[in-house]
Amino acid sequence: MPARQEPEFKIGPIEDSVLLLDRVTGALRKAILSGELAPGARLSVPELARQLNVSRTPAREALIRLEHEGLVSVTPRRGAVVLSAEPGDLEEIFQYREALEGMAARLSTRKISDQGLQQLRQEFETHADAVHNGNLGQHVEHDDQFHEIIAREAGNRRIAEELSRVRSQLRLLTRAMSAQQGAMDERIVRAHREILEAIERKDGRAAEAAARTHIRAILKFYRDQGVVTAAAMG
Repeated sequence: MPARQEPEFKIGPIEDSVLLLDRVTGALRKAILSGELAPGARLSVPELARQLNVSRTPAREALIRLEHEGLVSVTPRRGAVVLSAEPGDLEEIFQYREALEGMAARLSTRKISDQGLQQLRQEFETHADAVHNGNLGQHVEHDDQFHEIIAREAGNRRIAEELSRVRSQLRLLTRAMSAQQGAMDERIVRAHREILEAIERKDGRAAEAAARTHIRAILKFYRDQGVVTAAAMG
């Protein structure tokens, strides 16, 4: 039989529009997570394109990307809005995060590299300093970095991607509560220390339990603040 001929094709150069889409998406993501675009805000493609000084195509595609990240809801022929949630939605997101964080912590005890462990220890100490100094911005940044390292070192790309998506949603929906009394205190430092020490001991069961307990404690804080109501808790 004659040798099979592969179909000919050409791969064109990467367009500048790809990089433009990244920049547009990043600008919108930053505006959403900073609160400049509040939950429930309507997002008009023509208006976004005008403000960002781009065509409608990257503005529209950026909204689709942000919908995949769970930050935007896009409805055909009705436009897009920044994610907003009922208390029951917040409860579900926290439950989902608890399961993912627990699994990531358990897996990381087997797969974390020496460098990753060193980075996790450094991030823990930097975050603890931020809490002790009452630095809210640093607390938020390094709390997120602490969990991101664990997710990365778990060695499961899908878990890491889902956790990034879930944490972005929670940052958006709970941002206003971050400065409330009790949102940043020694309890979160103790929780992180328990997770870190379990990972250092390579104790998967303890790491998962500590991570799950930590996320449940955060959820309890929001329940106590009335963000998650008794009705939503079922």
